[in-house]
Amino acid sequence: MFALVTKGEQNGPVFRFFMDLSDAVSYVKRLNVPTGMVGACRLDVAYEHFKEKPHMFQFVPNEKQVKAANKLLKVISRKGGKRKIDGVPVFTAQNLNIAIATNDGIKWYTPYFFDKNLLDNILEASIDQHFRTMIQNRHMQRRRDVIDDSLTAEIVEESGDSLFEPPEVQEVLDEMGHTGIPLNVLSKAAEIQFLDVVDKVLLGNKWLRKATGIQPKFPYLVDSFEE
Repeated sequence: MFALVTKGEQNGPVFRFFMDLSDAVSYVKRLNVPTGMVGACRLDVAYEHFKEKPHMFQFVPNEKQVKAANKLLKVISRKGGKRKIDGVPVFTAQNLNIAIATNDGIKWYTPYFFDKNLLDNILEASIDQHFRTMIQNRHMQRRRDVIDDSLTAEIVEESGDSLFEPPEVQEVLDEMGHTGIPLNVLSKAAEIQFLDVVDKVLLGNKWLRKATGIQPKFPYLVDSFEE
């Protein structure tokens, strides 16, 4: 966040806190005031100044973010609510909460973002991670199922051999070993490979997820930072 000094209080706020550095620099150049300057200011400090003397301090939003906020509000306002943002817009998503461990236990907070693109990227990355984990878990579960089925088949086979085969014949068969991989194991392995490919194509592609309707949707919420 950046603050700059204008000509005087009579023309508006003495200090303006810009959410975008390029906006602040452009504003100073446009004023062409020798004493005008741009400097960094912590957000919490700027907010305290604004609350104490709102007539002297003003937050200036980025126009791109204002347009994004008003576009969202047009959709949200259909269900009731304000149609236009006042001040600096902040973005979040419904049910988006963060757990933070404190001395008083776990506290839940709702994060807000000044840049909608940043929120978009975070939500998209979290969804991608969710499906990557799902693909991996499904693959591991299939492998465990094959191992469990193979062990069960071996136990049944060994018990049947012990009932019908003489010990001498069984020893010879054990020394010879298995002549190959059982057909059911090969079939199961091929099935696993096929299902893994399907998972990667369908679950691993966000465009296909959207086309098939399995992509999670997070309704966006817009509010004013000053409020």
